[in-house]
Amino acid sequence: MQRPLESAQVVWGVIVLIVVALVGLGIAFGTRGGHVVTRLAPALAMAWGLFWIGVARLTGEPHTLAVAVTAFVVAAVIVAAPLVPAPRRSPATVR
Repeated sequence: MQRPLESAQVVWGVIVLIVVALVGLGIAFGTRGGHVVTRLAPALAMAWGLFWIGVARLTGEPHTLAVAVTAFVVAAVIVAAPLVPAPRRSPATVR
């Protein structure tokens, strides 16, 4: 059974990973005008780090399944976001 301090650390770990997801989504949607490489490169870099955070939480100490799963999910979301086609804008709305 986890102690209260350990539970708080897990909660904070998940919260930080959610913030990382929001930053990754902001980067993906903020660079919509660029080439696919421009949108995908930051996502792949972030996903690489998140993947290893997940691996470390599964295989090392502290072993925290919630943080590991969250890291893997956030990595997948960040990689998928740049691949979503941007909505088309009419020429009248582009300034």
